[in-house]
Amino acid sequence: MLERNAKPRPIALSHFATILISLEDAPVPIERIIRIPADFTLDFVHLFIQRAMGWEDAHLYQFNTPLGIIDCEQEREELSESLFDHEVTLREVLPEVGACIHYEYDLGDSWVHMIQLLEYSDADAGDTALLSATGRCPPEDSGGVGGYEYILHVLDEKLDPNELADLHEWLGCKTWDATDPQIATLEEGFQNLIQAIYKNAGIAPPSSAINNDIPAEDYDIPDTVYQFLARPYDSPEFLEIEIPDIPPKVPILHILEPVFEALRAGPIDRAPLLERETTPDDIGVADLDYQVHALGILECTDIVEIHDDQLALTARGRKLLEPKHRAELLLALVRSGLGAYNWARFGGHSDIPAIQFTFPLVFWKLSQSEEWTQITYFTDYLGELIPDIYFECQSPFMGPISELRDTWILRMQAISELFGLVELRGIDETVHADIRPGPHANLFHWHL
Repeated sequence: MLERNAKPRPIALSHFATILISLEDAPVPIERIIRIPADFTLDFVHLFIQRAMGWEDAHLYQFNTPLGIIDCEQEREELSESLFDHEVTLREVLPEVGACIHYEYDLGDSWVHMIQLLEYSDADAGDTALLSATGRCPPEDSGGVGGYEYILHVLDEKLDPNELADLHEWLGCKTWDATDPQIATLEEGFQNLIQAIYKNAGIAPPSSAINNDIPAEDYDIPDTVYQFLARPYDSPEFLEIEIPDIPPKVPILHILEPVFEALRAGPIDRAPLLERETTPDDIGVADLDYQVHALGILECTDIVEIHDDQLALTARGRKLLEPKHRAELLLALVRSGLGAYNWARFGGHSDIPAIQFTFPLVFWKLSQSEEWTQITYFTDYLGELIPDIYFECQSPFMGPISELRDTWILRMQAISELFGLVELRGIDETVHADIRPGPHANLFHWHL
């Protein structure tokens, strides 16, 4: 990954720069916003631009800055007085908000990117990250802006079948959406680069770059996740979920289908509330009625409204029942199921909602891995988290904390089964339970 700079190099992480990358003169808008350490040298900045855009790092490049043209190391010539990318930091060429430089990649095709500084912030504002992406990166060696315009013209007009077939073969795909940035692929490349750079520097990577584990230092729930789940309908910008296809029998949709049909005709009875005086132990051993459980999740959405202990569709709910909006319907259900499903329904009450936030944190980590993961350390974390919630409970009949934790895992298993997202094994021995993505986990790509 770091072929050009093999030896370990120190990196400063005290301040970060948020920059906008725009591909100039592109036939469709192609932009990225990334946050990287402000004191990274430009050879590192080049690597992050490559991963954020989706380029393959196959050509020479240069920066056009107030300090002059800054070349890559491969362009070094004897007696050259030029500055080189490993000698200049991002902060030196972008001294203030609004400042701009240009980055040219592939000096033959001449892809010119404008780099604009949006913000300087300290480390508390967040780790290195790809914050947003618009438009798909053009294919390598496509002839620059003019060549890419011609490719899109051929794909759009479909006038010559032979030329179109040749183009599909060259692209390696039969469909090309110029407006789709392929965010999952970009995220993977970006996070892999972060890990490689930090490893090369001999320091631990930031928690955002750890995909397959939940180490002790990463137990804190990210503020963005917390805020999104606390206000799941007011803050959609905190979490993006891409749903390419909706299987006809995602469990929760299958279970709620008759409910939706009934709601078309008028209000129906809501799910019965559990008595708060019921202990967690009693709840944990009780057989779960999935219809009631799904109705409970439905109550937490803005798809239905509650009047006189009955559920009725909202205007948004009537819209989402149309087949073409099925993806948005599932999105609303998954957000309420993993975030806003009230702990009070399981026998307790708390103003601290973090207990249900921990489950999407686990799923967020596991959604990028197909490997089984021991969650002993995670249940230990719950043991530390739950006392804070336990003492906020209004009922004196909540039972031991260990039962509360076990009940939480049983209920999260139920929710995971309703969505087909996560599978838990070894549930009778909670601290040794295994967790992995469920059959529908691949439908959801979580981006913070």
